[in-house]
Amino acid sequence: MYRPADANAFSGTVVVEWMNVSGGVDAAPDWSAAHTEILREGHVWVGMSAQIVGIEGSDSGFGLHLKRVNPERYGVLLHPGDSFSYDMYAQAAQAIRNPVDIKPLGELVAERVIAIGESQSAGRMVTYVNALGPRYDVFDGYVIHSRGGGSPSLSQSPQAEVPTPEVVRVRQDLEEPVLMFQTESDLLLLNALPSNQPDSSMFRLWEVAGTAHADVYTLITSNTDLGDDPSVAAVVETTQGGPLPGIITCEAPINSGPAHWVLKAGLHGLVEWIITGEPLPEAERLSVTEAGDAFQLDEVGNVLGGIRTNYVDAPVAR
Repeated sequence: MYRPADANAFSGTVVVEWMNVSGGVDAAPDWSAAHTEILREGHVWVGMSAQIVGIEGSDSGFGLHLKRVNPERYGVLLHPGDSFSYDMYAQAAQAIRNPVDIKPLGELVAERVIAIGESQSAGRMVTYVNALGPRYDVFDGYVIHSRGGGSPSLSQSPQAEVPTPEVVRVRQDLEEPVLMFQTESDLLLLNALPSNQPDSSMFRLWEVAGTAHADVYTLITSNTDLGDDPSVAAVVETTQGGPLPGIITCEAPINSGPAHWVLKAGLHGLVEWIITGEPLPEAERLSVTEAGDAFQLDEVGNVLGGIRTNYVDAPVAR
C-alpha cells in the first residue's frame, strides 16, 4: 500500500490493483505505469494478492512469491485456489470500504474505490465485472488494462470447471463506469479484437496507437520516475538482448512509444467521471484491415487511427 504522508492530502480515492502473477510473483504493472498520477492526486494505492501463484509461487516463476520473500509474515497463508480469487478481491475492497476491527487505511476514509488490473489481471477483471460486479457492488469504477481474448474461467480445477465464452464483452447493465485500455499488442497478438464492443453510457474503449503490451517505461524507466524528469519522454532503443539481460530478453528492441501518459489521463478522467458524472470522451479505434488480421499503417509503418500521441504524429521511429 502507498498512501499520502499527510492525511489532509488524501483525495478520497483508493485504487486497488489486482496484482499480476504472470512471472510467478506479485507484480504491479499499473502502479508502475500510473504511479505519478496516483501520487500527484493524493490517491491511495493498494496491491491485492488475489491469486495462488503470488503466494505459493510456481515452477516457472522468478521464485519471489510471498512465502519465500517473507516466510515469517506470510508462511501461514493458505490460498484455496484461483476459483476463489474473485471473492478475495471483492473482500479486500470491502475491507477498505467498510473496515471492521482492522483499518487498512488507518484513519483515512475511502470515498470511492477503483479496481484496476493489467494483462492476465485484466482478463480476470473482465470475468469479475461480468459475473460478480453488480452482486458485490464494492467498486465505483474499473480500469481494464491490456486484456486478451476471452476471459479466465469463473471456476477451475480442483473445483468444478465453469468456463467463459471465447468472445467476452463487458456487460451493459453496470451502474459503474468502465475504461478498457488497449495497446496494439492486445488487439491482434493477444486476440482481443473479436471482443471489441461499442462505447455506451458506462463503457469506454481506448486503443492507443504506437504502443505495446509492455514497453521501455514499464520495464525500466518507471522505476525511477518521480514525475519531475522530462527525460522519461525520450525515445530509447534498448540494446541487443533486451532491457534486463538474464531476466527479460528479446532479440528486437523493446517498444519506446509509451502508453503510460494516456493511461494516466484515463485514470484521471475516470475519477472525474465517478465524481461529476461527466464521462470520458469516446476515442477513435485503431485501423485494421477488412479481414481483421493486420493493422492499416501510414507511410512510415505506424498504425492509423486510435488515440494519437506525438510519438506517432511526429514520428522519429517506428
